Amino acid sequence: MPDLSDRLGRLVGAATVQIHAPKSDAAERTRLWGTGFFVAPGWILTCAHVVRPYLDASRKGRFGVTGAVVGASTPVEARLEGMLWRGGKDGDIPFEQDLALLRLADDASAERHSCVWFADWAGRTLGDERFVHGYYLDGSGQVRTREALAKVSVADGAARRFEPMVQFKSGLSGSPVVAPESGAVVGVMKAGQQGYGGAAMDITALRGFGELYAEVAAAHDVWHHGRLGRPDSWVALQDRAARAPGRGATADAWTPVDRATALHHLAVLRRAVPRSAESEKPGDICVLVRQAMGRRWLSNSRPLPRIWRDGHGELYDGARPLEARVFLRYLRRVTEYAESDGLHTGPLTAWLDAREARLSGKREAAGPRSPAPPPAPHAPGNGGLPGEAPPAHLDTETRPAHPAPEALPARPGPQALPAHPGPEVLPAHLDPRTRPARPDPGPRPDPGPRPDPGPRPDPGPRPGPAVQPVHARAAEAAEPVAYPHPGSARSIVVLEIEEVSCEDRRFRWTVRLDHIGEDEELLGGSDAGGPGVPYRDLLHEVGEALTGAFERVDLGGSPAPLEVALPYDHFDEPVHQWQLNHTVPLHQDPAKEPLGVHRPVVVRSLERLRAPDPERNARHADRWHDLHAAERISSLRLPPAGKSLQAAVEGKAPGEVPVMCRSAGERTGKHALGEVLGQDHGVALWHGTGHAGSPCGDACTALHEQIGDVFRVSRRADRLAYSVWQLRRDIARHNNGPHPASGLVLFYDRPLEDTDVLDAPA
Repeated sequence: MPDLSDRLGRLVGAATVQIHAPKSDAAERTRLWGTGFFVAPGWILTCAHVVRPYLDASRKGRFGVTGAVVGASTPVEARLEGMLWRGGKDGDIPFEQDLALLRLADDASAERHSCVWFADWAGRTLGDERFVHGYYLDGSGQVRTREALAKVSVADGAARRFEPMVQFKSGLSGSPVVAPESGAVVGVMKAGQQGYGGAAMDITALRGFGELYAEVAAAHDVWHHGRLGRPDSWVALQDRAARAPGRGATADAWTPVDRATALHHLAVLRRAVPRSAESEKPGDICVLVRQAMGRRWLSNSRPLPRIWRDGHGELYDGARPLEARVFLRYLRRVTEYAESDGLHTGPLTAWLDAREARLSGKREAAGPRSPAPPPAPHAPGNGGLPGEAPPAHLDTETRPAHPAPEALPARPGPQALPAHPGPEVLPAHLDPRTRPARPDPGPRPDPGPRPDPGPRPDPGPRPGPAVQPVHARAAEAAEPVAYPHPGSARSIVVLEIEEVSCEDRRFRWTVRLDHIGEDEELLGGSDAGGPGVPYRDLLHEVGEALTGAFERVDLGGSPAPLEVALPYDHFDEPVHQWQLNHTVPLHQDPAKEPLGVHRPVVVRSLERLRAPDPERNARHADRWHDLHAAERISSLRLPPAGKSLQAAVEGKAPGEVPVMCRSAGERTGKHALGEVLGQDHGVALWHGTGHAGSPCGDACTALHEQIGDVFRVSRRADRLAYSVWQLRRDIARHNNGPHPASGLVLFYDRPLEDTDVLDAPA
């Protein structure tokens, strides 16, 4: 396609600029510092290492820009708006942080230049050919243009390394990296490496700018949509390439014009979101994508999808878009989500109606074809997975009628979910959408190795002052949320901790996502054959993996549960009191409260997970289903009064849940839990710092009364995890003194299911 290649080269060249000193710096003005390119009107993307050496006080973050159009005769000025690198002036910058955004100081200049079209997808690129266009200094000190074609030899996270046969000279850092077959910028040149070719960053690293990225992406998509119909536009070139012989274009194809129109509507929708509001969340976007695709999908993009545009970019096979119907399903789900946030989606809805009608006409003209998968029963034709009930803000049946634009509320209240097996409505007192927005705490500092806290004291439950039953305040207000189940479009984070050496307290760990009833994703862990992690470093090691996992599956109004599978001898580990940012004192900042305050945290048995016995698992499943079929749950107090422990646990009545005021590490409590596990029970509660051999006292009575309140509010076993979570939240945020239930631990050990564990690709 020589004609298309020439056109692509001209489009890239028109948007690429030299970066040098500002006009006020006469001594440096003629020296090339690096390359950059326009990603949106007035916005230039380049490498952080290009601008980092020149951020001194005298220049005030200002740079000179010279390009084929803007600054061709007289350089224009740009200022630094953002940089992903947060370190100092020295040291290597990681690939995913080596980006900077500049903005033209003169708005009039922003109206004259061209912009590249940067991809919304993050496909695997190993072996693909890439086109690089930028500037360098020749031997005489003159600025020259450099164009090069090179194949990607290594794709590792955000890094893309090129074959060594092509050499990249100094000055090319910040150049656009283009995929010729799709006509899209897919990366940013980082460096030339002598004897090793060059290296670049994937364009998805741009998502690291957060809200600034959303602003730039919206401006980019609106600008390109405004040039539809022009023969010299990026979209026109992409459309010609897509229709070229051998590209497999069909009546059901999602065309570059479709893509540009859809992204324009999403950009307009995104611009309507108040800057202080959180409309799109990665977990919500992942749910929308899974529902649109109707098949297995790994939610492990690096980095995560941040805006609706990124979710659109997940609907590709490499760089090739899936069928149009998949994109239309996704966009329908976005409109439903946006309407539940009070946004006006009329233009996008009207375009979707017309595009779907056109697709139906093409299908009729093309003749019969394989039938589409049946729609989910909760909303005909909504594009969800069969039998899948979406979260409330994604459900068409539970969404209120869309008001006129002038009457839009700022943020809607929570909506009801279809009951399965209990009502999945998120109460207002649990829903962060109904709470005032918290200030952004900023980036968390690296805490370093966690000091070994040593043995924990055994204070036991303290009676303290008279305490109101905190959880009972919400008993009449709302139903607790049911635990994620197959078809709920919700996922669970599972952390497994295995003891390697009890002498020096070393552990191995893994973090995975369980997409209930679908598949599992292994996200990370320690070396399976290694010596293990010292206990003092364990939380520091798992913290990053847990944070990334939560970000993937937390929905806008419902945090994903955390299941921690522990060895039996470590059931006393207070995982619900862990802080992912443990350098900040407890309760100093709500954003840094313990895990059990932020989400449901439950304990599971590692032995059951790692060494399952088919017969015992069957008995475990029978007990589990019997308990969850009971309309009411109640306490089975352990150890029982006047009755053998074994007889009490073995012959418990339907709906009874074993409960202890002793800890799992204390002799009597450990023996009782051994009976609970031995009789194949899956649900129990105990006090993390319960009393030892002394008789029960007033504190125990208060604890059991509090647990009785939890059971009355929960009513069913599948609501216990969220009910205990609400109790922990209330204690942390509304109770100033000690509380008898502050150390309450929930053992919630689901029976094993036949699911596939899928490794996350690099």
